[in-house]
Amino acid sequence: MAKQTKNSATSNAERFKRLADYMQQSRRNSRLSVRKASQMSNLPESTIRALENPTRSDLPKSNVIGLYEVYASTLGIPRSRVTRMAGEDPETKPAFTLKRLPKLKSLVVFSSVGATIAVVAVFLVVLAYAGWQGFGLISEPGLSVNSPAESFMVVDESSIEVSGEADRESTVLVNGQPTTINSETGAFSQVVFLQQGYNYITVEVVNSFSTTKTESFVVIYQPATAPA
Repeated sequence: MAKQTKNSATSNAERFKRLADYMQQSRRNSRLSVRKASQMSNLPESTIRALENPTRSDLPKSNVIGLYEVYASTLGIPRSRVTRMAGEDPETKPAFTLKRLPKLKSLVVFSSVGATIAVVAVFLVVLAYAGWQGFGLISEPGLSVNSPAESFMVVDESSIEVSGEADRESTVLVNGQPTTINSETGAFSQVVFLQQGYNYITVEVVNSFSTTKTESFVVIYQPATAPA
């Protein structure tokens, strides 16, 4: 009977030694230091060293399997594997919990909520940008021509000032030629020289979305004194 008890104790020691070696190798494969593993598992560094070297006296006398299961969970190892390697029946093993473990669960939930909020925020920004782009594509750019004052005019001078206001971030073309636009007020002005008779003047504005708006004018130039 004494020999059987001795053999059983030796067998348990061998199982725990294999389990400890497996834990240590798993931690090293994960490139975790003892300190980092301690922070992740909320287990003291001395306890982790003892779990990896079961001959040490730093382990408590009870719930050793529970400590191994907590450590295994940190390393991504299924708890059932710890139970099998230790040779215990999972239905009869004592329950083991750490008081600080629920905080880890709360942290995971908080991180998940934060990630969801970030995704929703990015989606709303993209949606707003797409709406702004779509509005720019379907809306006409602003253009107000002050001179010529009418779409059909008769003048007796050989030139006419074409002026008005347009969107500040747009391009204004007078008879197809770009004209300077004030970056603060959007005002523009261009002198057009007239030939005797009919003159067609177009004012076109193009915004950043390549949307255009055009206004056309007919100006008849009749000199006050007819040429000899």
